[in-house]
Amino acid sequence: MQELLLGGWGPQIAALIKQNPLQLVTAGLLATGIAITLTFGTRGAGSGDGGGCSFDDSDGGGCGGD
Repeated sequence: MQELLLGGWGPQIAALIKQNPLQLVTAGLLATGIAITLTFGTRGAGSGDGGGCSFDDSDGGGCGGD
């Protein structure tokens, strides 16, 4: 069954896991963090969080808390 799922990649993946376990854990945590940020992140257009400088005419074009 494993041969059907992974094809010829199974032994190569197993060797990678044995050689670089810390890098694999780091990559997994990074991917999880990116997925959480993309799913639950609130920054962006229309979120109300403009982030620093605003160049609209309504506020005079200043930055931060004047």
